[in-house]
Amino acid sequence: MIRLFRYLQQSMRARAIATLMVMALGVFGLSAWAFLFLGMVGGSYQQIVNRALDSMVPVSRLQQLVYSSAQPVHDFLVEADPVYPEGFERVSAEIDGLFERYARRGNPEQPPQGVMEAPEGSLEVREETRDALLRVERQLMAVAVAEWRTARDDARRLFREDEMPQAVRIATMNKFDRHTGHTIQILGRLYELIEGRIHNEWVVAREAQRRDLSVVMGLLWGALGLAAIIGYSLTRSIVLPLGALQQAAERYATGDFSVPVALDRKDELGQLAAAFNRMGEDLARTHERLEYLSLHDELTGLPNRRAFHRYVEEELARAERFTQPFGLIILDLDHFKQVNDRHGHQTGDRVLKLLAEVLREEVRTIDRPARLGGEEFAVLLPGTGLSGAHGVAERIRERMAREVTDLGKVALRVTVSAGVAAYPDHGAGIDPLVAKADKALYVAKSKGRNRVVHAEC
Repeated sequence: MIRLFRYLQQSMRARAIATLMVMALGVFGLSAWAFLFLGMVGGSYQQIVNRALDSMVPVSRLQQLVYSSAQPVHDFLVEADPVYPEGFERVSAEIDGLFERYARRGNPEQPPQGVMEAPEGSLEVREETRDALLRVERQLMAVAVAEWRTARDDARRLFREDEMPQAVRIATMNKFDRHTGHTIQILGRLYELIEGRIHNEWVVAREAQRRDLSVVMGLLWGALGLAAIIGYSLTRSIVLPLGALQQAAERYATGDFSVPVALDRKDELGQLAAAFNRMGEDLARTHERLEYLSLHDELTGLPNRRAFHRYVEEELARAERFTQPFGLIILDLDHFKQVNDRHGHQTGDRVLKLLAEVLREEVRTIDRPARLGGEEFAVLLPGTGLSGAHGVAERIRERMAREVTDLGKVALRVTVSAGVAAYPDHGAGIDPLVAKADKALYVAKSKGRNRVVHAEC
């Protein structure tokens, strides 16, 4: 008996068969009909969950891929490394493949049918609503494909035309960003529509289940009282876990992957919940990775220009509120192009990593070092005035002048030049502060390099 009980716990099929055997003690025909009803209800919910996964996950994946496609394009404009076009083409091929597979699917499957037919009028209304949603989904997908292809062509043009004027290059880059942004927005709307359609089908199936259950309970009232109780218990064992899965799908749709599906079961629904949780973990890792890559330089691990501008804006708000100064240092490696030309880009990468390590070691934990692009770096110094920022820049310059990059037969030393500005001495916004620091850096370069110059007040 204990072994049988454990077996029933581990298999929904076994519980359904046991229900059928108990109901056969009464009226065999009604018992078989009730069992078939319960099986069809479970199948309907399973079909809805499978369709939700099949429809929503590819759209979410397309959003992530389109978002990540911008990174190699931006990096190419900074470094002109041929590895970035190759990376973009790999992402582009996966995006095109997903769009093609989505188009080949045609119309989604018909919604699952309940055990009994719903009233004719309500079915017609729901079918019209569903058809309208499907038409909108196809239209949105067509617009998303067109926006993506335009963005892809702009990116390829940037990769292909080396001698493109700077103004045209910037305009093309802005156009690429605009079209990728539109693509992501359209896919987000499509995701919401699919979620709404799946939810509507879920409601229809749940309404049919409740209606049919009341009919079955009425027919089995009295003589099949025990069978009705068992059937109700089996139904609850299906509906409640599916409700938990529905809530998890809604959380995933909003980007919340922190709460797993809590189903401590060993049957098929428990396996489905485990698969849901694995999918949530994969999506969370992907989301975190994409967010990290969008704000950090891949080579040095330092925050990139976008993140640095965000830090400066936050520090400006804090400094204005509490009337505190802060310093801004912009550094540039001296003769870095010659390092790449004479010793190769691998050596250049080593020098960039060395400067990044020096910045981490020479500044405080509250300071914000960043790589702005190429050989240009920056440091934000909260609570530090102009003289203090100048001292930090001088300490970094002296440290770099002492550092040696061992190339075997050659010991390479690369110096840095730095421009220093401070809030509020040189402006109350990010643009004037950066402009002042850039101008001071230019003066340092013109005076022979390997020096620190602060901006004039």
